[in-house]
Amino acid sequence: ITVGGFHASGRALPEHFGLGSQEAVALRVIWPDATASAWVTVGANQIVELRRQDDGGLAVRCLD
Repeated sequence: ITVGGFHASGRALPEHFGLGSQEAVALRVIWPDATASAWVTVGANQIVELRRQDDGGLAVRCLD
């Protein structure tokens, strides 16, 4: 998912990913500066918010 890239960069809208019968997924983010977060495991059937931490890590917050 790519968001922004111009001087008035935007914010990503919610995205939905179907996981079938999987109970969890491993994910990582490649940031605009080309650094990548570590892989994290996130459980299925939840809404999460992903944010970049000051140290470049990935903060995952469950919203439901």
